[in-house]
Amino acid sequence: HARELAEQGARVVGVFWKKDKEKYQAQISYKGADVNLGKFESRVDAIVARLKAEVEKYEGRRPNPAPVKPKAKPIGVGMSAQELGEYAKRKVEQGAEVVGVSWHKTAGRWKVSIGYEGAVLNLGFFDYADKAIVARLRAEVDKYEGRRPDDAGELRAAEVLMGFSGFIEAAAATPMTTTARKGKGKRAKDAGNRRAKANKRQKGDA
Repeated sequence: HARELAEQGARVVGVFWKKDKEKYQAQISYKGADVNLGKFESRVDAIVARLKAEVEKYEGRRPNPAPVKPKAKPIGVGMSAQELGEYAKRKVEQGAEVVGVSWHKTAGRWKVSIGYEGAVLNLGFFDYADKAIVARLRAEVDKYEGRRPDDAGELRAAEVLMGFSGFIEAAAATPMTTTARKGKGKRAKDAGNRRAKANKRQKGDA
């Protein structure tokens, strides 16, 4: 039943995605307090924990958190650079979703992120999905082995988002050069002379 709910994308009370942990969390209210049932890699497992807790609560028992599972080893552990690349390409060909890899519409590139010590680290933007997946896989290995995932992006977000509007703002903030000021003053003077001549002709005609 839990798998069916997950495949349908049905909303399940007490089951939600924890962005900073990059896991699904399950919880239930019991005697006025929220009981944390655990965090799970898959939504199916989180739904199962919630359903079991509902049965326990109905039968008058306090819902118990799910047993903590051993830390899962990332798929990229032990892979060479070539193997990581081949794995990433297969994922792209399959059209499979990869946690932490998403298309950034504004940047027009693939964005990569990972949860680390309660925060979400931005690992950069990539032109190609397979390169983005490789960056994510390497970050998972770093995290698993106790290292802080590095910024592996090809382009900083600020550079992408700044775009043409940033160029206009920078140009507007740039002081006018002496040559430009002289040119502007000369154009204003010429315009004034033309207006004076036109007024003189109008008086002569009158």
